[in-house]
Amino acid sequence: MQRIAELSTLITKAEGHRIALESRYEFLARPGSNALAYFLDRPGVQKLHLRLRELEAARAALVGRLGPNHPRMLALAREENAVRGQLGHELEEETAAIRGKHATAVGREEQLRRKLAEQEQAALEMRDLGARYDRLKADLHTAQGLHDSLLKQQLETAVHSQLAASNVRS
Repeated sequence: MQRIAELSTLITKAEGHRIALESRYEFLARPGSNALAYFLDRPGVQKLHLRLRELEAARAALVGRLGPNHPRMLALAREENAVRGQLGHELEEETAAIRGKHATAVGREEQLRRKLAEQEQAALEMRDLGARYDRLKADLHTAQGLHDSLLKQQLETAVHSQLAASNVRS
């Protein structure tokens, strides 16, 4: 019974963890969701986001003086696009990691539920076995009582028959 209680507690925790991951993944998979805001606390994402903002600021500061076709402006635009691509890739990897964690959590929860079902089945079998044992024990006591009674009757019969035989001879 203690193992069943432990498994139930583990299932509750696993279910909560799975639901949290599921809601995160559903949020991230929803079109138009802002994955950047969600993952901004990750160092890699934070670094790329900061670099992208620096490049955008540098380009904005130079656009009035140099014009959009200036080699420096074109180099900034290329670097900005490269960092934007890296940031997108990093966000995709983080989203995939959440998806993987969710799949692992689902598997863990299912595994715990199977173990709980096995433990519950084992507990039922033990209860049935205990009931069968109690019935057999009662049958044994009944049989022992009957055996003792029959032995007593046999002894009494033997004694009476010996008494009757000795009274007949006298």
